[in-house]
Amino acid sequence: RMLAALSSGTAQRNNLWQPNTLAATGTDGPDILCSADLSANFNVICAGDSIVFTDESFNGVTGWDWDFPGGSPSASNNESPVVYYSTPGVYDVSLTADNGNSNVSTTKPQYITVLPVDGYPLPYQEGFENISSIPSDDWFPFDGQNDGTFQITTNAAYSGSQSIKLTNNSNDAGNLDELVSNTIDLSGMQEAIISFKYAFKRRSSSNDDRLRFYVSSDCGKTWSMREQLRGQTDLPTGSDQGRSFTPSSPSDWQE
Repeated sequence: RMLAALSSGTAQRNNLWQPNTLAATGTDGPDILCSADLSANFNVICAGDSIVFTDESFNGVTGWDWDFPGGSPSASNNESPVVYYSTPGVYDVSLTADNGNSNVSTTKPQYITVLPVDGYPLPYQEGFENISSIPSDDWFPFDGQNDGTFQITTNAAYSGSQSIKLTNNSNDAGNLDELVSNTIDLSGMQEAIISFKYAFKRRSSSNDDRLRFYVSSDCGKTWSMREQLRGQTDLPTGSDQGRSFTPSSPSDWQE
C-alpha cells in the first residue's frame, strides 16, 4: 500500500522521490549519521552465558566503539560482538557509532541482567519488605517503552508496608512491562505451586489489560506462559472506578 501510494499520480505523490525533487530538497546527498541505537538477542541470561549485540544505528555507519561493563570482552570494535558475562548483576551497554566524519552515542542503562546459575532453595517467599528500590539483587524490571515500569511502593500492601506497583493508567494500548525474579532451584520437584496476591481495578469497562505469568528453565532464553489474567474477565479485584487505583484494604486484593 505504501509503494502504491508513493507511485500514484494523485496529488503528485510520485514526484516526491524523483531525482529533481531530491536535489531541490537537499536529500540526494550521502547518508547522514543521525542516531545511535543497539539491540541484543537476550536481555536476561545466567552467569557464563553469552549475548550477541547488534548495531541499530543509522545511517552510513562504518565504525563501532562498544563498552560492556562486566562483560568479556569489556570493549569491542566489531559491528556485532559476542559478549560473555560471568558475574551476576545488572549492567549498562554503550555504543558510539561513526561514519568517518562524525559520531553519535547511546547508553542503555541496566540493559543486561545476569542471574546466578544456582537458584534460591525452596520454600521461597517474597514480601518486598526489605527492598528499597528495583532493580535489586532479586528483581529486575524491563520497561519496554521507557514510560515507567514496576517499582517499590509504600502506598499499599496486603500485609506489611510495601509492595510492587505498576502505574499504567496513561500508557498506550499494547505497551509491555516485565518483572523478572532471580533464579529459583526447582531441581527434584515433580510439581511446583506458585501463588501471589494482586490488586487491580479498571478505569473503564473497555480496559483489557493482561497480567501474564511466565517461567523459564534456561535463564530467560525461552519462556512458557503458565497463567493469564485478563481485564475483561478475571483480573479486576473490584468494580471500575474511572481514576487511578490504590488498594486500601485486604478486600481489594485476590490470590
